[in-house]
Amino acid sequence: MRDLTDAQREQVKAIHERHAERIRPLLERTHAAREAVNAAVVSGNTGNLQALSIEVGNAETELTFAQAQVQSEIFGVLTAEQKQKIAERRKEMETRRAEMLKRRQNRTQ
Repeated sequence: MRDLTDAQREQVKAIHERHAERIRPLLERTHAAREAVNAAVVSGNTGNLQALSIEVGNAETELTFAQAQVQSEIFGVLTAEQKQKIAERRKEMETRRAEMLKRRQNRTQ
């Protein structure tokens, strides 16, 4: 976020530091789970592919939840104007995504 005050930057940095010990192992777990699926596919050992895939889902769920908590805490540091700007940017991104999807669909027809 470019439009933060120095005080907000410090608060955001502190939030990230406070949560780093929790997030890091979740990132590692997610990465390891994805690697295990990839290794199983490459080796042809697909007997436990479902269990490995479930682990990817579980790891990603926990990571997503932890990241959402961090984002929520950071959002609490922002002013109403900054929150509005984020909402506008998200809407613009969603519009661009929808346009890209539509172009892809038109190419495949």
